[in-house]
Amino acid sequence: MMFPVQKTARDFEELVQENKYEEASLLLSDDEFQFMSPFGKFKSKKEWLKKFPRAHATMPTILFGEYHEQNPNQVERRGSKKVALFTINVKQVIEVDKDGKIKRISASKE
Repeated sequence: MMFPVQKTARDFEELVQENKYEEASLLLSDDEFQFMSPFGKFKSKKEWLKKFPRAHATMPTILFGEYHEQNPNQVERRGSKKVALFTINVKQVIEVDKDGKIKRISASKE
């Protein structure tokens, strides 16, 4: 069974991978959205929509696992990227607001 927060995260990810940024932005909170990762920080939905597509084109491809619900408003998943002799492990967390819109996406090295 997939929880609503998992479905939102998965739908968002699919749209981003298909470069459908306008459609993906409809899943983002208008008031609270923040994106924080080693690859860029965007403090609003408008800024994300303007700058993320260019940043996304240059981001390394990280092999992520499935989303796991941490609570009714948050999912996380882990992934990794092999770079030369090293493997970089990454944790991504997606939080939604009371309306089910994504309010925060954060990624960090583990």
